[in-house]
Amino acid sequence: MIPSPAQDRLKAKMNMKGEIKRKTLHLAAAAVPVALIHIPAKIAAVPLAVFALLNVLMDRYKNRLVPLGRIYDFFFHDLLRDHEKKGGFTGSTCFIVSLALSHAVFCVWLSMPVPYLAVIYTGFMLGDAAAALAGKHMGSIVIYNGKTLEGSLAFVAVAFASTVWIMPQRTGLVFLISMGLCAAELFMVNLDDNFFAPLFVTLVFYFTKEILLSLSGAGL
Repeated sequence: MIPSPAQDRLKAKMNMKGEIKRKTLHLAAAAVPVALIHIPAKIAAVPLAVFALLNVLMDRYKNRLVPLGRIYDFFFHDLLRDHEKKGGFTGSTCFIVSLALSHAVFCVWLSMPVPYLAVIYTGFMLGDAAAALAGKHMGSIVIYNGKTLEGSLAFVAVAFASTVWIMPQRTGLVFLISMGLCAAELFMVNLDDNFFAPLFVTLVFYFTKEILLSLSGAGL
């Protein structure tokens, strides 16, 4: 049976409503990196790692433990994508695990200031949400892998506007980070962008900063 135009419109409307609900969760996730600014890195590392582990265990066992599955479905069923309902890791879990890993490696071990991490991870989460909504609602110019110019512009604009207050004296750097996050999200096709995009940008940012500091110290 071929769906009628009315059925197609209803399905599209329901998909958009689910997407809006999913992206609303991004607001909560985006607050976590900001909260880390106000907590010493070594103190925050353990609870952040525990939170990430709990997310992993929740996703791992939500389809294996009936009581847990019922609770999970009650709160999150409408927010999950098909592969997530079948037992795959959710985007939020991938994001939190990536954040915990970056925080432990770059902020605790390598002593990178936490505000840089907050700009990258908060910018990604909010920019990605804006890109998804703008791309689906008004996107018309496809630039790569089904992603649109309108979505990419929304990504950069929201990522920058939502994080520039963290480092108001370094607006140029915040803008470059926003551009880098957008590019990483755009071209990561076969990888989970929630995990890899902010992690990759953090890696590039840290080593670029170290190289520039080394060259500056050497008088070059």
